[in-house]
Amino acid sequence: MKLISSVIYNRLKKHMKLQMDGTLNYGKYSHTKVTPKMIKYNNTKYNTYKYYGLPLKPVCVSSQNAIIAAIFPAKTNYLYFVRVKGKHVFTKSYKEHLKNVKK
Repeated sequence: MKLISSVIYNRLKKHMKLQMDGTLNYGKYSHTKVTPKMIKYNNTKYNTYKYYGLPLKPVCVSSQNAIIAAIFPAKTNYLYFVRVKGKHVFTKSYKEHLKNVKK
């Protein structure tokens, strides 16, 4: 959680869009696979592929560990992560990230 939190902080510092599927997985879309079509047509402020910054309201109830990770993120240079074979893989460059996405 602290690594994911570090990616969020690092992207916000660089004024990058967060581009996180989790912000689109709320309410009736909980546990729905985020697709390119969903990203394109979802115009809510929860679409961090279209809008900069954090959504205005929480998208879920956070655990104590998630809150601690948000307050005390790991110190990294990571800007990207993707889940590969059940594990999150973190990278600093978009080129590396694309290689991981293909996996």
